[in-house]
Amino acid sequence: MKRVYFFIGTLSKGGAERTVSTLSQHLSPEIEIKILLFGTGTRIDYPVRGDLIYLDQTRYNTPFNKFLTILSRARKIRQLKQQDPDAVFISFLEYPNLLNALSWHKARTILSVRNHMSAKHRQGPKAIFWKTLIRWTYQRAAQILAVSEDIRQDLIDHFKIPAKKTQVLYNAYDLPYLAQQATQALEPEFQTIFAKPTLVTMGRMNAQKGQWHLIRAFPAIKAQVPAAQLVILGEGQLLDELKALASASGHTEAIHFPGFQKNPHHLIAHATAFVLPSHHEGFPNALAEAMACGVPVIASDCHSGPREILAPAETGLAEIAYGVQSGRFGLLYPVDYSRYLSLQVPLTESESLLAELAIHLLSDPDSRQTYARLARQRMTDFGLDSVIRHWEQIICGE
Repeated sequence: MKRVYFFIGTLSKGGAERTVSTLSQHLSPEIEIKILLFGTGTRIDYPVRGDLIYLDQTRYNTPFNKFLTILSRARKIRQLKQQDPDAVFISFLEYPNLLNALSWHKARTILSVRNHMSAKHRQGPKAIFWKTLIRWTYQRAAQILAVSEDIRQDLIDHFKIPAKKTQVLYNAYDLPYLAQQATQALEPEFQTIFAKPTLVTMGRMNAQKGQWHLIRAFPAIKAQVPAAQLVILGEGQLLDELKALASASGHTEAIHFPGFQKNPHHLIAHATAFVLPSHHEGFPNALAEAMACGVPVIASDCHSGPREILAPAETGLAEIAYGVQSGRFGLLYPVDYSRYLSLQVPLTESESLLAELAIHLLSDPDSRQTYARLARQRMTDFGLDSVIRHWEQIICGE
């Protein structure tokens, strides 16, 4: 029996965490699964199959202690590799990838890269540090799996990763399960909201996801579609700031923060349109899942994922939208890298274009129907069976 260690650190809310949950439940039962987490206090929001292994209970309080923790965790992972040299160790996200690479051993080490590193680490001393560290450590891995072709090319071009070590492995989606989740009846508190033209976005409330762009654009949308509603799903460090911005917009009654939903898909399925205003992504699960629910989508043309999903083969992945672009499977607008702005600052060009696209979809039922059909069609390319088979081949060294 082949054994695989998935190193994710936590199983709390997040796209990579959900991927590990999906893989653990759908990989062949002939593959024994172990999941490495940081500590026993780690929250578990997704079901998994396999044994949970906890590394420690460390909490950093100084940069020096953080450094010692990195070394300690890398040593513990190396010990696991020494004890189980025939196993495969696959890590997800930057910190687990760093530890997996640092704990190099003859056991097969595979990194799953789920963010566009050049877009995430754009400038400043911290960016230089991470870029140098990635170049040095990722070379040690036997294989690097990128969740998009754009990410794979970025690793080759900007981080000097040998092309032969890289391959693209898209996220897998359980389409029948998502369809079933989407049929759940709306709770009474949501029925009034979704009876009106409604935009939905979903994601962690942090600097990456850029939800404030959508809130800033919302008054312009309301001016043209007075009944419009905005639902922002998720939690995170910017929640209070986003609520304050919503309050300042004068549309508190139309901007809703339901928090984390165990089943967000029944809400998304009732949306008029889904919006992804991110600064950078890997392969955006929220966008893909909205499409699987048959909802027309609008996305910033950020690195990486939206263009690869919505406009495949139409232009090179290095291209970006300089105006609105009607991709074959959804609408793109230029990414806006501006940080959190108050409502006193005029809308950026990107935010104005976002408002324009939202007004279009909220007002044009024919366009919505077309993009909803095409969204479902596109998601059949990312069905569970073929992607899971690919994972099994990688784990088994085929």
